[in-house]
Amino acid sequence: MKQIPNESIRKWAYSNSNKLSHPVSIAAICPECALNVVFNTKRRLYDPNRDTSSCSADCPACGTVVDFWVVDMVGHARQEGDGNPGIYMLPAPRDHMDMDKHEEMIPENVMRYCKTAQDIYYSGNLMATNVLIKTAMETIFDDFLPIGNSRSDLSMMIRDSISSINHNEPLAKLSSSARKQGDLHGLFSNHHGTDRDTADALMELLETLIMYLYILPSRFKELESRFAALKKSSDDKQEARDKNEARNRNEADDADEAHDTDDDKNAVGQNPEDDDFPEEQAA
Repeated sequence: MKQIPNESIRKWAYSNSNKLSHPVSIAAICPECALNVVFNTKRRLYDPNRDTSSCSADCPACGTVVDFWVVDMVGHARQEGDGNPGIYMLPAPRDHMDMDKHEEMIPENVMRYCKTAQDIYYSGNLMATNVLIKTAMETIFDDFLPIGNSRSDLSMMIRDSISSINHNEPLAKLSSSARKQGDLHGLFSNHHGTDRDTADALMELLETLIMYLYILPSRFKELESRFAALKKSSDDKQEARDKNEARNRNEADDADEAHDTDDDKNAVGQNPEDDDFPEEQAA
């Protein structure tokens, strides 16, 4: 289950039976086909004991059934539509990066291509998604290219950018912070005075370090394996299509040859009197 933004509810309907408003249409990403669609709700039910409204909807694109829960319905203030109800969705859509949260860290040109690629992906245009992701990657590595280096293709752009990407800088800064007189060292030394904000920051550091050293490299390995499997599947499908087209061409050629043979036989056997007519005339 995943909470989705309150703005996802496009339309409310007021119910005279319980004097509350219920969601009629909800815009969300389908957990199955990944399209950004509008769900039209049905089977709406209000639970007064938990002040919760539940409903279901079918994805208009693929038919997947999705359930929604809206909590704090009384806080939604009935017909006036005030309040701030929480909205939850099950099954949850696949998580993708919210680019807007990292706007200050991502270059403007990279942000533009990446957000466009995401929008096209959610629209269901898979071919355009492929093209735009490649363009976004080229834009990313173009920012790291040393002056004068090759920009002929993506592979060379990645290769030539490696020397400009300082992978060790975060760890070097972390090492400095962990030295005596460093901020991190001071926090570890004063562990008796650890408050909630300090504990939260240290836990975020630990999680970020695990992500940086273990999870991200593993994800790249997993993606490489997926790419290899997808490429093999694509090649197998193309080979099957080629064989099928070749078989169809051969069958069509055989049919044409058989038709031509029948025509020749018919031509030889037609109007034998006509063949003898010149000889009779000569006689």
